[in-house]
Amino acid sequence: MRFFILFFLFGGIIFNFFIEQNVHDSVSEHNNANALVIKHEQFKHLIDQTGLQLLKVDREISRYEHNPSPEIIVKIQEIEQNIQSNSARIKEEGPWYVPRYLINLYTHSVRNRTEMQQKFLSVLRNGKPATAFTDAYAKEDKYIQLDFSRSERELTVELNKKIEYLNQSLVKDQASTLQLDNRWNIISLLFMLLIAFVVFYQTTRISMLNKELSAAVLQMKEATRAKDQFMSNITHELRTPLNSIIGYTNLLLKRHHQPENEKWIQAVNSSGTMLLEIVNDVLDYSKLESGYLNVSKEPFQLDDVLTNLKNIMSHRADSKGLSLIILKDQSLPGSFAGDEKKLKQVLINLTGNALKFTEKGSVKIEVALQQQIGEQYWLAFKVTDTGIGISKENLKHVFERFYQVEDRYSRKYSGTGLGLPIVKQLVDMQGGTITVNSTPGVGTEFQFVLPFAKADFVPKEEPNLAPVRRMLQHAGKRILVVDDHELNRELLELVLKEYQCRVVTAESGVEALGILQKMKFDLVLMDVQMPELNGMETTQRIRNQLALDVPVIACTAFSQPQQKQMCKDAGMNDYLGKPIEENELLALLKKYLNMDAEPKKEEAFINFSKIHSITGANKELTDNMLSRAIAQVPEELELLQQSLQQKNYLKVKEQAHSMCSTIALMGASALLIDQVKSIQRIAATPAPEHKELVQLFEAVHTTVQKMITELKAYLAA
Repeated sequence: MRFFILFFLFGGIIFNFFIEQNVHDSVSEHNNANALVIKHEQFKHLIDQTGLQLLKVDREISRYEHNPSPEIIVKIQEIEQNIQSNSARIKEEGPWYVPRYLINLYTHSVRNRTEMQQKFLSVLRNGKPATAFTDAYAKEDKYIQLDFSRSERELTVELNKKIEYLNQSLVKDQASTLQLDNRWNIISLLFMLLIAFVVFYQTTRISMLNKELSAAVLQMKEATRAKDQFMSNITHELRTPLNSIIGYTNLLLKRHHQPENEKWIQAVNSSGTMLLEIVNDVLDYSKLESGYLNVSKEPFQLDDVLTNLKNIMSHRADSKGLSLIILKDQSLPGSFAGDEKKLKQVLINLTGNALKFTEKGSVKIEVALQQQIGEQYWLAFKVTDTGIGISKENLKHVFERFYQVEDRYSRKYSGTGLGLPIVKQLVDMQGGTITVNSTPGVGTEFQFVLPFAKADFVPKEEPNLAPVRRMLQHAGKRILVVDDHELNRELLELVLKEYQCRVVTAESGVEALGILQKMKFDLVLMDVQMPELNGMETTQRIRNQLALDVPVIACTAFSQPQQKQMCKDAGMNDYLGKPIEENELLALLKKYLNMDAEPKKEEAFINFSKIHSITGANKELTDNMLSRAIAQVPEELELLQQSLQQKNYLKVKEQAHSMCSTIALMGASALLIDQVKSIQRIAATPAPEHKELVQLFEAVHTTVQKMITELKAYLAA
């Protein structure tokens, strides 16, 4: 018995020693691999930071060109010093497994970019005209930028491969360590009575190892958090100029402009909107990988999706001389239940990809029914192009992250390599499938199939903000706009001054506090990210130091939920995301400026200043346009009346929409436009109130008669 006990005691000790050694080795390997992951993430961050600093130098040079200032020169010199320091670190700290020529190529491209920037800046500082140099600079800088992008991409790909391998090793090591831990617990139970002191010792040792493992996991989480913060900063920097692009083009479309320019302005606006969607796609990809993106099931109209796709992509197709063809099976129901936004993302990505790789011919989008089971429709979407095609070897890699079809196309067909992976994940998470067929030199066909349920579509009722606009024009509200970005301040000021608001601007939180001490305001629009004193700190001082209860609305390009909560915690009343939508701004103004009473209706029926701005005050052109209006508007009114009498509410909605566009172009009053829009909105409801529509039509008829009388009097004068 004694021998038996000694045997188990000796065996338990040997086994415990074996387990301890293996666990210790696993943890050591895990820590080493984790340290490498952190080191490589830091090296990758150094590369990304260098790229951002080069972009900052370009931006500062642009500022200096328009406003020469010694401060800008000093700032450029500081950034260039950082670039040189980072480039030296990249050369010294490059991992052994990355080919040395890639690192040398990258640092060389950084030096070339810096030299080009210094050359252009030298021209500007010497006071010489830059026009002659600019073309040569732009042409040379284009190829330098392409070399830099390619070297950066190749270097990043090597780093990503190593990081992915290390992450896989970390997961395996952690699982192995946990498995060994479980085995130890089982054996410990068997030897508990005989080797109690050994169990206690080993339990203590394992506890220490688990603490080390937890510390390693925390380090990895911190690295992930740093990556997410970097992505957040990048998207913020992109959203800020997009706010200006979309905002100013919206103003141009709304304001008086030459009709022939509208297509171009709309193209810029659509492109800005599309770029914003791409930025959002990058954020969505991060959410997809983290499992935070959900699929919605809301009613939508398929025709609206296809029309939106054509509006976005037509300009790109026209610029390359390509035919954009969209075909839909007319037997399909008009409305489905599904995720409209994600369907748009897939179609925009695939169509944009097809247009990019097609130089002549066409891009065709087809929608057909693959199968129907009860109320469930499986729709097949085909995107076919006549482009360069994809080889059989590359075809199996098209849905992989960061994969480019061929390196030889990288200069001509640039891209992030994320578009098709995003498409694949979006299709998969909706329960669909996607396939691709291609022939080099002939073209490519992507087909994806998604399940949708038949649904009754009820248009979302747009809030009627016209009364709010008229209220603002009579209220004379005083609003403080705080933003360190000059274009954003000017944009908000232009929008608010259209409604006769008294606007004061401040470029910093410190300046805003000084203004608030001297003047009283009805509302503050506060940017969040500002130097010296950010928007949240400024708001806290408004509440605590100045003891003011003035409504403060956060205006920021950050869109994360935690950011919104931080704004509320700082004392802000609400949140307005960038790019700023005018209707969202007006809704907040209505909410916080206590504008509930309906003002007196306008008495004028025609805005002749708007007509003159459209025609350039050309009398002949003005008279022709007004004469057409006198003939056209009554005809549209008669068609509207006939549809109303027949109770054909679909026609009523369509004719009201058409009439609204006509009278708006003719400078009709807001009162008349509101009446016609009300008819359109009521007719779109599932069970329109006929009596209410008749009353509105009578009001419109009366107002139109007065408008025509006013037009005839103007022409006779």
